[in-house]
Order: sequence, then C-alpha cells, then structure tokens
Amino acid sequence: MQNKKILIITLLMKFIILIIIPNISLAKDIVVMLDPGHGGEDAGTCWGYLKEKDINWKIATKVKEILDATPGITGIMTRREEECPSLYERGVAAKEYNADLLVSFHINSNTIANSARGAEVYITGDRTEERFHNSSNILGKNILANLNSIGIPSFWYEPKVKYSTDGELYANGTLSDYYGIIRNPMYYGIPGVLIEHCFMNNTQDRENFLSNDNDIYEMAVQDANAIINNMELFRKEYKGDIASEITDLGLKKNAQGMTYLQGEIIVTEWINGTTWSIPKELPKIRIKEVNGEESYEMWVAQIEGNTYYFDGYLEGINPNKKYKIEVESGSNENTSLYRLATGHYNSSNTLGIYVRYELKIEESVLVFEPINYYGDIATQMLKTSLKRNEQGRPYIAGEILITEWIGTLWTIPDVTPEITMISTDNSSEQQFWVNNIESNRYYFDGYIDGLDMTKEYVIQIKLKNTYNISRNQQTNAIYKNDMILGNYDNKEIIIEGSKIIFDLGTYQGDIANEITNLELRQNEQGKTYLKGEIIVTEWIDGVTWSIPKETPKMRIKEINGEESYEFWVLNIGENKYYFDGYIEGIDIQKEYEIEVESGKSNNISKYRKVRGVYNKNKELGIYKEAKVKVEESKIVFNLETYQGDIANEITNLELKQNEQGKTYLQGEIVVTEWINGVTWSIPKETPKIRMKEINGEESYEFWVINIGGNRYYFDGYIEGINVQNEYEIEVESGSRKNISKYRKTKGIYNKERELGIYKDNKVKIESNIIRFINISKEIMTIESNTEILQDEKDTNIETFSVNNEGKIIVEEQKLEQNEDIKKE
Repeated sequence: MQNKKILIITLLMKFIILIIIPNISLAKDIVVMLDPGHGGEDAGTCWGYLKEKDINWKIATKVKEILDATPGITGIMTRREEECPSLYERGVAAKEYNADLLVSFHINSNTIANSARGAEVYITGDRTEERFHNSSNILGKNILANLNSIGIPSFWYEPKVKYSTDGELYANGTLSDYYGIIRNPMYYGIPGVLIEHCFMNNTQDRENFLSNDNDIYEMAVQDANAIINNMELFRKEYKGDIASEITDLGLKKNAQGMTYLQGEIIVTEWINGTTWSIPKELPKIRIKEVNGEESYEMWVAQIEGNTYYFDGYLEGINPNKKYKIEVESGSNENTSLYRLATGHYNSSNTLGIYVRYELKIEESVLVFEPINYYGDIATQMLKTSLKRNEQGRPYIAGEILITEWIGTLWTIPDVTPEITMISTDNSSEQQFWVNNIESNRYYFDGYIDGLDMTKEYVIQIKLKNTYNISRNQQTNAIYKNDMILGNYDNKEIIIEGSKIIFDLGTYQGDIANEITNLELRQNEQGKTYLKGEIIVTEWIDGVTWSIPKETPKMRIKEINGEESYEFWVLNIGENKYYFDGYIEGIDIQKEYEIEVESGKSNNISKYRKVRGVYNKNKELGIYKEAKVKVEESKIVFNLETYQGDIANEITNLELKQNEQGKTYLQGEIVVTEWINGVTWSIPKETPKIRMKEINGEESYEFWVINIGGNRYYFDGYIEGINVQNEYEIEVESGSRKNISKYRKTKGIYNKERELGIYKDNKVKIESNIIRFINISKEIMTIESNTEILQDEKDTNIETFSVNNEGKIIVEEQKLEQNEDIKKE
C-alpha cells in the first residue's frame, strides 16, 4: 500500500510539472517569420520620397503572399505596417509563433554615394546545429544567386557572419551574432537571415530596382523562391524517446474461452532528450516477436496521467517463438530513433496457461513452455460438392469430421485444422477456408479456377497444433464411393479412388483479330495508359469461327523479348472487346506489339497467341517526351535526341560528418553541356553526380541542387564504402534525350589535397582520383623505411616521423665516422 501511495504522489508531481512545459508544435507547415526592417517612426535609410521602411514592407508582404499560397509553408509578419517593435520583441514574436526561420528584409546605404552597389546577406555563425549556419548559408547563397538572375550584383559574393564585439555567448557556449535581428531569435534556436537587397544611395540600384513596385516585387519573388526551395533545411524535428515500465501483467480468458493478455504500463516520452511528458497521443502497444516480424496489436486505454491499460488476444500466436511487449509513440510526427521501446517488467513468473503451454515472462521476454502430448488425427468426409458464387466462379465445398486421438481418448482439436487441395506431385495446391460448425465438425471451401487442371488432386487435412508431437498429424480424406461433382469449363470433375480428377476436353482454337481503335491517354494523376477496342475470333479446328467462350487475355509485349504489360479486358458485345493498361516504366528504347491470347486453358492450338492486327499507321501521342507511333502493328517510341557533351569543373570538395557521425562528401561544381560540340549551354535538367569505383560497379549517388546558372551543390553519404578501392566523381547529363557518348564524364578537380578522415583512413584526391590511405599502415611503412635507412653505412641518414596532423617529417642527421674508418 505504501508503494502504491508513493507511485500516486510521483504521478501527481509529474502531472504538475507537465502543466508548465510549453507546447511543442507538431504542425506540418514550415513557419517563416518575415521581418520588414524598421517601421513606424523609424524610416530607415531614405532618398527623396523613398523610405526604406516602405520598401521593406512591400517586399515582406509580397513574400508572405507567395509563401501562403505554397503548400507546406506559412509566412508570419513581425509587425504591422506602421509599427516598429524592438529587435527583442521581434525575436520573441518568432518564439511565440514557434517559427522555424526568421528572414529580415532591408535596403542598404553607405556614407559615399555610388561607391557601392548590390546585395549582401548576413547569417548566424552558430554551427552547433546543421539548420543554423549551414542551412542559412545555403539559403543565403540561393538568395544572392536569385537576385543576380534579375540583374542585382552581389556586393559580397557569399553570406557573411558578423560576431558580437562584446564577447556575449549563446547558452551553448558559442559566440553570439552582432546583429540583434539574428541574435535575438537564435536565443530560442531560430536561425535568422538578414537580406540587404541593394544600395539606396547608388543611382543604378535606386533607378533599376527601387523606383517602382514591379521591380520591388520582383526582388520579393526571388527571395520567396529561395525560401521555398530551401524550406525543408529549417524544419525542427520533434524527437520523443519512449520509456516504459509494466506495472501489472496477467493471462485471462473471456466467456468464449479465448485467451488474452492484459496489463498496466507507465509510458513516458522524453522530448529532445531533455524534457519528459505524458504522451500527447495514445501510445501503441503490441506483442512482437523477438528478432522477427510477427506481431499482435493490443487495445490501449488511458487510466490517468501516463498510466495505461492494455489487452489483446493471443489466439493464433506461434508458441514456438519468443515475444516482447513493444511500446511505440502514437504520434506520426515523432522522428526519434527511440520512438519504439520494449516494455520492461521487473518480475519473472508464470502468467498462466495458453492452450497446452505455460506462458512465462523472463527478463521482459514472453516465453511459451510446451506441455507436450501425442495426438493422432482421424477424419470422416461427410459431403463434397461443386458450387458457383454470384459471379460464376467455381468452388468445391464440403463438411468433414476431424478428431484428435490422445492415447485412447478422442478430443476436439484446440486449433482449427488446415485443409488443402493438393496435387499428387505436390506442385499445385489450393488452400481451403475452414470454419468450425460445431464440436469436431468443420465446413471448408476453396476456388478451383486457378488450379492446373492437367493434374490429379487429393484433399489433405493437417493438424496445426505445434505442441502435438505425434507423427500422425496429417492424412488425406478418404471417400467411400466414387462420384461426379459436376462440370467446369467443359471439364467433368470426378472423385475416383479418393482423388479429384479434371477430365480435360482439349481443342484446336486459332485466334484471329482486328484492332478497330487504339489511343494513348493520361489519367488524373498523369499516369499514361493505352486503350482500344478489338474484334477477336476463335477458329475451331480451322474451319468454324466462333465467339470466344472466355474473355481473351491481352498485353503489350516487347518484340523478341520478355518485357510485357498486361491489359484489362472487357467484353462490350459478342466478339468485341475493350482493353486498357498502364505503360508507366516501359523501356522506350524497345519496340512492342499487342499480343492476343485465348482465355481457354484447354485450347492447345499453336496459334492460341497472336499479334494484334491494326491496319493503320498513326501517331498515338506523347509518353515521356517520346512520340508513340504504331507502324505495321508495331508500337515504337521516337525520342528527339541530341548530342550533348558534358564538361565540368569541381570548385569545392569537402568531407563532413552530420550530428549522428555519418560521413558524407559535399562540394560545388560548374557543369556545361556542349551541344553538337560547338555551342555550350546551361543544362536544362539537373545533372546526376555520383562517386564511382574505378574499374568496378560500386557507386554512391549524390543529391544535387542548382545554386545559380550552371553551378550546382552536391552531397552524399559514403558510409559502408570499400576503402580498398579507388574512386572518381562521375558527372552525367540529366536529360534522357542526350545520346552523346560523352554524356558521362569524370569530375575534374584541379587540386591535390587531403579531404579529411573516414574510419582511420586519410581521404585524399590526387589527379581526380579519391583514395583511402590507412593511417596505421602509413605509419608502419614510415617506421620500416627508417630502419632500412639506418642500416646503410652512410654519413647521412634521413629520420622520418609523423606529426599530430598525420604529415610525414623528414630530418637529416650527420653521423660521426667511427675510429676504424678514420684509420683506413
């Protein structure tokens, strides 16, 4: 009782603490705080009738309009039009709206007119999180590139960092930023970007970009596009680690005798590793196979606070396996690696009896210990018949008595037996649905239209009780008399000697056809499909034509190849059929035909499959930039190609690690496409970039994004790379129309340098080849070389050592000649 009181007090204390924890937003939209600089009485920089505060307001409101019209992102203003909140208040507003990013809009000015022009961007210097400096740097570069594209030069070529001059630190120990509009939101973990669009006291900037609203709005459009393109870089993750403790656990049975597990559990969610809370969503609880996929969901209800009741049936569970109770966060927004946890139960005991097993829990693992027995099977078939459902599908149905003999006593099986119609050569089978009618009497049925009817079958009954260790748990149904079940597909189905036999009446049916209409269409989701109408005739024994009794099968099939796409076919009157089918993913380098096949399995004609005949040559439409044509009943794809040689220059290459310690390579590259060898252009499609093994198949694809003109940023993980191999960076045209033999080329990096360390290996690039050099082996080689040199009788000896940076230092020492040498 005392322990229970302590638990209740603890829960109440936790509940009280939770009340004052601020809400963590799980909204899906990225929230961008838009800050029009200055405002109210603070006009900012001015020139004649032009006031910075008004221009900033126009830019910010236009950006908000664009963001709000874009799915997944929302813009919120720091002020109203004639207000001027303090920089502190603007930072607090970003916190209150739980913003992911703050962007402040300004117009520049300096002391000497026309001495400077163009745009510059300031960002935070805090690198403790990827979305602070690194993400802001990418956004800032994108903004400068976008403004360049409308004619605004960059006053400074890349985003700037300006640190505070008074030595103030953020809570994480890093030096704070100088500008308050960046510093204040960073107190709350919100990165800020300050944009100075151009100089008001520069004649060219003022006349070209500030003199009318259209020019001002064009700057806003470029800002908005950059924000939208990079918005996912600033998404704040919600990470909630799950911890749990099971306080009660037991095995029960309901009124129908079904066994279920029930218990109580305390579940805690640790938000970003620092704050614990009651889960906002009902947690999910399941019984899960240890080191496997089998699982059984539990019903969960909140008792109070973070205490929950759960229960779930064990019927059908495999008692030969071990299980754990798994607890999962109920929130789809939770991205924690530990959103799943094992329910801990600080007791080892027997929970109860399940069928013929003792269910125990040992160190939080559920274990079934079998109570073994010998149970032989005996059966008696009561009736079997052939039936059809409402759609005309044939199935076999019947009733059977099944008994489990334990010693001299018979019993009803604990688990529903398995009944299967299986071929005598075990190559074809149909699982029957089985239902207990009463006592040891069972009903069964199963469709037969998918069976191979050239084979003979038996009905097999098998006990599924894994705790039954008898060798006589499987038998075939025995029929006292032979019988005819009925007819299906011109075949007589008979039971003969307890075997089910299909009497196949084969025939020769040649297929003839004429396609009367053929079209290429797209559905609402933009998926391309082929549709048409066809007349199909079946010539019986080559002399009598008839309407096919079964709907023919149709497909689009690669000529002289195996690739094919099945059509859906529907009879629309006598021997006329409608057909359609998607062609998404089809290889447009190949030619295809429409194949028509008899729908009758007992048609043994060598002409039961034929090419679809279409007596027109016409263009059907466009699929993935290729013209789709039908020519002499063949379907061909014509892609308007060009010769585009790829040239490139890698301007930056670095090895980095993310917060989880995973290593990735990142860089920037200039890519040019030479059209027909004479004209260069910016690629229309983003090129593909990968790190590729030299003379091998191993490769690592990079993520690529355009950062202005023909300049691209790329990065990609190299985790798991084989450090024994050498690699090159491969650049490939992103256009499928490009058929140049130089559409792929080696990445050119005109530097030889060490990129960094990956798992005890120096990563170097030399002559555009990336090599991994084991640090310990390099040192051993150096030491070995040193010993060899010291053995040589020379007056000079070179001594090798390795400094802290892993670089080799060579020193020359003068040796004194010994006395024997002097005498000689």
